[in-house]
Amino acid sequence: MTRRRKLLSLTLLPLAALGAATSAAVAADLTSADTTPPTVPGPVTAEALSATSVRLTWGRSTDDVGVAYYRVTRNGSVVATTDRTSLVDRSLRPGTRYEYALRAYDAAGNASAVTRVPVTTLAVNVRFGKAAVNPAVPRAGAPLYVAVQVFVESGEAEVKLRAGKVRCSATSGGSAIASILSKVVPGRGVQCGWRVPLSARGKTLVAAIVVSSGGGSATKTYRWPVR
Repeated sequence: MTRRRKLLSLTLLPLAALGAATSAAVAADLTSADTTPPTVPGPVTAEALSATSVRLTWGRSTDDVGVAYYRVTRNGSVVATTDRTSLVDRSLRPGTRYEYALRAYDAAGNASAVTRVPVTTLAVNVRFGKAAVNPAVPRAGAPLYVAVQVFVESGEAEVKLRAGKVRCSATSGGSAIASILSKVVPGRGVQCGWRVPLSARGKTLVAAIVVSSGGGSATKTYRWPVR
């Protein structure tokens, strides 16, 4: 009787390929088995740096496998996804309240509970400085010019007005006087001008200068007797 022998065929894999396949399989098993979310990040602090920027800082979350990243939202919109524990959010509106929310995520996509923190950006302060009036005493039938220094402060160093808008208005005896000059001079302030009517002689000229810059505004009122 003739016995048939079965040959066993083996396919040998390179050690590198075998190691990669094993690592991938282990990682997949760990990821699929991971259902534990990270702890809540915190404590979270929010600090208004200026009228347009906010700094957020928070304590690290912990996870049984490892925290992958943090997701930060502002009023419901995603601001950033980061593996760091601090963030500076810019291009905000002056004097505005925002609410930030923060979650931690692991590689399996598990999310921590949310933590929230409110913050209000600083208001922009506009301040008037010295004024130069020409002529010093307004004259009926002649032009009147005023140059005023203007300073702006938004939580950082106070600086001279760089950009903005100015509105120059004046009245005499209840009647409006048309403006002939309304100008912002970057790095200095503003300039206003009016032609004083003849009917203003012997009366009081009241001028109001309104300056707005970066979301802040201020008004300065001047009064002069007219010759």
